[in-house]
Parts: sequence; C-alpha cells; structure tokens
Amino acid sequence: MKKIIINENEELQGANFLVAENEITRGIVTSDDSLWLLPAEKIKKAKRLIKLGKLANIESFCETLERADNGQDYVDMSDCDQYFLWLDTFGGYSICDRSDIDCDDYYRYWDGHNFKIVLVECRTEIEASEDYEDIDNTLINNNYYYCGQYDHARLYRVLAIDGEKITAEKYLLEIWSQWEGTHATGYIVDFATAEKCRKNEVIGGENE
Repeated sequence: MKKIIINENEELQGANFLVAENEITRGIVTSDDSLWLLPAEKIKKAKRLIKLGKLANIESFCETLERADNGQDYVDMSDCDQYFLWLDTFGGYSICDRSDIDCDDYYRYWDGHNFKIVLVECRTEIEASEDYEDIDNTLINNNYYYCGQYDHARLYRVLAIDGEKITAEKYLLEIWSQWEGTHATGYIVDFATAEKCRKNEVIGGENE
C-alpha cells in the first residue's frame, strides 16, 4: 500500500494530510492567468493575430475558444496533448504546449462546504503494509474512539520511506474523524510513540 503525506502545508494549518498516491494530480492551478485550448487548425490564425499585436482582435478570437480550466480553478494536464493560447500576468499572449507550461502537483478535496485545492510542495512517500491495527481505546458513551469523541486511528507497519527500505520498526499513524469536512492526517512514528498511541496518550506524531 502506498500513501502520501502532504507535509505541513500552510493551507492545512500545519496538519499532515494523508492521501492515496493516485489522488495527487499534475496540472495548472489557475490564478489571474488565462489559458484557452487552441485547436491545431487555429494556430496559424492565433500566430497572425499575436504578430499584429491588436489586443481587441485577440480578445475576440479568444471568445471562440474553450477555456482550458472549464470554469474550474485548475487544469488537469495528466492526459492533455493540446496547444494553448496563454495570457500571462504582463498582458502578453503566447502559444504553447504542455511542455512549455510550469505545472504543479496538487490535491483536490471536499472540506464540507466547497472543493479546495492544495499545492503539494513537500511530501513524504510511504509504502506500508496492507494490514493495520485499530487503536481506538477511549470509551465515550459506549463507543470507542481515539483520544476524543468521533476521532479514530490506525497503525500500519512502514516498509519504505521515499523509496528507501527501512530496518527500524516504524509505523504510519492514520487519524481521521467522523465530522464532515475533516481530513485524514498521517504521521510516521517510532516504536515507543506507537506504544503511546495504542494507549491513546498521543494525539498525533512527529513526521520524519
């Protein structure tokens, strides 16, 4: 089993989001830049308009094209092989393909109210066992939770970190909540910390 810890992203308020490897996408997270899909048959016309430099004509031409972001705040580039007409932050237009555009890894999730996007700037890749140990040992209102009500946790034995096999006994601590909008978090913990987790004495862990 492969998991990714998105490490202490500012948008995550210091939490380490735990996600599956296939949930991270490569693409463009849009901001003030504009990007249109440019069919091959319209490249010559786009080049001619850019060369003439008449902004109004280029803007009219853009209205005939489909926006690459399709009204979203991201552009998935994982299987995109089209050309683009790009308006950069300085007001200049250029034609480019996917190799000309700086892409980022991002993760998109539902926070209970809206979809949000997190740039994956720092990550830890973990290979762990498929088997896990439930460690909900705090009894509240006849139900077992992890440390607090509606929180739950599991321990997985870690086999490799960032592609390097490990010999020390380490665990992936996965914590999640029943509350809508919360997100599973993950921490790498050593044997001693895992023992405290089993006793529900530790809320989180230190990611290495």
